[in-house]
Amino acid sequence: MHDSETIRVARIYKNLQVSNFMLEHMLKPDYDAIAVHSNGIIITANPRACEIFGYRHDELLGLNSWKLFTAESSSIMMDHVLTGSEEPYEAMALHKNGHPLKLALKGKNFTLDEENLRAVLFRSLI
Repeated sequence: MHDSETIRVARIYKNLQVSNFMLEHMLKPDYDAIAVHSNGIIITANPRACEIFGYRHDELLGLNSWKLFTAESSSIMMDHVLTGSEEPYEAMALHKNGHPLKLALKGKNFTLDEENLRAVLFRSLI
């Protein structure tokens, strides 16, 4: 196997592991969107997350998640990330078209292959 093929297979495997974690531990009936980030950089998101923010899946991947939220909400989110809080909270985000979004969020830190990740479940409140 060539190096590029090995990297591609490793990336697919990691995505499958993250997806499996999301299915087993995170999905709740009251939250319909989920995104997983590494230090704020989105590594995967489900179709509902893309719909809420107005981005295609390929546009969300690699995007700094803090840029999706207002400055005030980013500081609240950072507190949740740094403390590992799993408590639900509300935050204001921006749709790709600039319209404000009020979201209910709940996050969970986890480690996968020695990488610290955070899965965030959310739903639109407006």
